[in-house]
Amino acid sequence: MKVKNIVNVIVSLLVVVGLLASAAPAFAAGVGPDDSHHGEVKGTISAVDAAAGTLTITPRTGSPLALTIGATTQIKRVGKMATAAALKVGDLAQVKYDTTTKLASKIDARLNIASLKGTISAVDATAGTLTVKKLVGGAEVSLSIDSGTAIRRNGKLATSADLRVADMVEVKYNPVTHLAYRIQAKLFLVNLNGVISALDSSARTMTVKGMTGTETMLTVDPSAFIKRLGKTATLAELKVGDKVEIKYNPITKIAYRIEAKLNLVSTYGAISAVDAAAGTISVLNPITNVSLALAVDPAAVITRMGKIVTLAELQVGERVEVKYNPLTLVAYKIEVKLASFKGAVTAIDATARTMTVKNALSGVQVSVTVDPAAVITNHSAPYTLAQIMVGNLVEVKYNGATLVAYRIEVK
Repeated sequence: MKVKNIVNVIVSLLVVVGLLASAAPAFAAGVGPDDSHHGEVKGTISAVDAAAGTLTITPRTGSPLALTIGATTQIKRVGKMATAAALKVGDLAQVKYDTTTKLASKIDARLNIASLKGTISAVDATAGTLTVKKLVGGAEVSLSIDSGTAIRRNGKLATSADLRVADMVEVKYNPVTHLAYRIQAKLFLVNLNGVISALDSSARTMTVKGMTGTETMLTVDPSAFIKRLGKTATLAELKVGDKVEIKYNPITKIAYRIEAKLNLVSTYGAISAVDAAAGTISVLNPITNVSLALAVDPAAVITRMGKIVTLAELQVGERVEVKYNPLTLVAYKIEVKLASFKGAVTAIDATARTMTVKNALSGVQVSVTVDPAAVITNHSAPYTLAQIMVGNLVEVKYNGATLVAYRIEVK
């Protein structure tokens, strides 16, 4: 009896094993729990409706795939847990879903960012639009700006209202929606060196003649930084003929920085005419024998023997070095240059302060009046007119027009 029971148990075990063996292929074919309905897609979100719970993904290759978002769908955006409302058209996404029900089980989305460098060709802060002309190729790209767009201009936080046409920009944006995520802008400036050939401070315009002779007309920005002769100045203080170094936008022709200085050249010769009332002087060039007529600036510096004198004190015949603007023919600096000669004293009157010297080169007798403030030395040591004797060798520096001696050195 015991033996029969043992046999029955063995038979039962064999039957169970057989049943298990026959069930294995059924599980392998998908009968029961498996992964055969699990799909995955990578691409760009081309449509999303959080209220309806729908999502469309367009892969790089292939047709768009419509999916549904359920209560169990796990959503992340930019590495953080999110809701369907946070998903944006244009986002790059990786989605796991059920191939039968098209229900998304997991959505991992991130920003879709492209870069663009160029210059702003149009901007409308009210409409929230921006057009950028590419540096390479010159094609224009239209973008939109919203409250989330981070904007900096010239290194400072800014708004779309601060952006200017012709600004240089680098933009990070969504290539699908063309929404700008980040805008970095700065003034696009180039240098111009030349001379002011025309100026209208009321209209805030100026024309600059460049080194090649080409003239460029510019508008001066109201906030432009201006310096003249090393000091801060206004546009009205600039002068036609000034040398300038300008930083301006080559597209808008707007100047933002101007540094000006006198544009001066020199001429040397004898005064052939002077009119203090009219503020004019003419200088005879000893080489060309042509007189150059100049207007004397009211602030011109005029010196004789290191001392400031007036235009009325200058006399015809005096030798001068004049620094003037070659474009406007206005003199800004006049320095009287003394004539000089060497020779032996043939007559002297300390009381009358007169002296006659025979020019060692020409042999001509030259009589001069010695200025009361004249500097007299003997081998660099201080000397007086009364100590000079007939026969002394002297070097005399004097005014060729007035024959007044200002310096005498006894040799």
